[in-house]
Amino acid sequence: MSSLHSWLEEHSLTSQICPKSPQALRERLKDDDTFARLQTRRGSTEARIAILKNQTGGRVWRVKGLTNRRLAVGWSVLTHNLIWIARTVGEQQQAPPAKAA
Repeated sequence: MSSLHSWLEEHSLTSQICPKSPQALRERLKDDDTFARLQTRRGSTEARIAILKNQTGGRVWRVKGLTNRRLAVGWSVLTHNLIWIARTVGEQQQAPPAKAA
């Protein structure tokens, strides 16, 4: 058992981290309803992270250390949001104005 799991048990918390082993994952999904419910949402979260990581900035993150990775994520989120806002504003400017009733 890892130190994380020990710490969680000491504080009366349960780990909802997805195990790497397919067999362990199957067992957790069968035995723990809360774990199974939480794992169904992973796809959308991982997709958004992949978009931020791979498509904003045009290069792979090459940062070491937690502080630098947090900074890289922050810049990627800011870049993604600015691109999204610019695209939305551009679409609104190109769309014909709605007719008043």
